[in-house]
Amino acid sequence: WKSNKCRFYSEWDKYRKIAEKKIYLSPIIKNGVYTISSALDSKKVLDISVGSKKDGANLQLWDFNKSPAQRFQINYLSEGYYEIKAMCSGKYLDVEGGKKERGTTVQQYQGSNTDSQKWLIKSAGNGYYYIISKCNDLYFDVSGARVKNGTNINVLGFNGSKAQKFKIFN
Repeated sequence: WKSNKCRFYSEWDKYRKIAEKKIYLSPIIKNGVYTISSALDSKKVLDISVGSKKDGANLQLWDFNKSPAQRFQINYLSEGYYEIKAMCSGKYLDVEGGKKERGTTVQQYQGSNTDSQKWLIKSAGNGYYYIISKCNDLYFDVSGARVKNGTNINVLGFNGSKAQKFKIFN
């Protein structure tokens, strides 16, 4: 059914394209300010290290404390992609150096409108989401699946674990 030599390939391909547009071209998260928690521990959220305003400040896991370092403006761009801006600094979540390697750090950086600052947000089921980089198709991942304060957020290939699932809430 995935081969153009099959009898109903053109019908399958037509409906596949319609479904992809509905899934990826329609925003699944409304523009707004959110906190993002880890499926590993709902009391641990994404956080900009020490609320820094500097380029290159680390995205990490930290105890939920409602600080601006834990609030992110999520805005839909197009074609399923979003930008995510740290409220503490006005800087954007960014794959360090636009690198393609697994394990690359997610940091904040001034707006560049590059693929390293564009993120696909995809349902992981049960109210959780995967956050996937446009520049390398790698997933947000809690390093080593550790739930200790200061644990780094980096990007890895898909593994479907709780370390790659996040809840986005107001």
